[in-house]
Amino acid sequence: MDSPPYSRVRRTDSLVFTAGIIGQVDGQLADGAEAQLTAAFDNLEALLGAEGLGMDDVLRLVVYLTDIAQMEVLNQQFTARFDQPRPVRSTVAVQALPGGSSVEIEATASARPAGSL
Repeated sequence: MDSPPYSRVRRTDSLVFTAGIIGQVDGQLADGAEAQLTAAFDNLEALLGAEGLGMDDVLRLVVYLTDIAQMEVLNQQFTARFDQPRPVRSTVAVQALPGGSSVEIEATASARPAGSL
């Protein structure tokens, strides 16, 4: 995919916002919904890492799925990737996503040290 006409990440003093993250590996969609979920979470972790943050800094996720039947796989990935207290999350079933993706994840993370919110 070409570079989008928007920022992939924006930062304030206290928060980091990501654009939608899809399940690409080396610029190509991963093969299948489960692999795309894994790749999307891997891509989120890498994007946060580039900002000096980790998955524990995530406060909120919005997940878009083209097949709500993937909710169980999403929940497995979610609980494996996030320790307690886990981020708040909304999951939305959609008809289609960019590039034929089956999942897209947006995150809001804290840019402050834990406990300083």
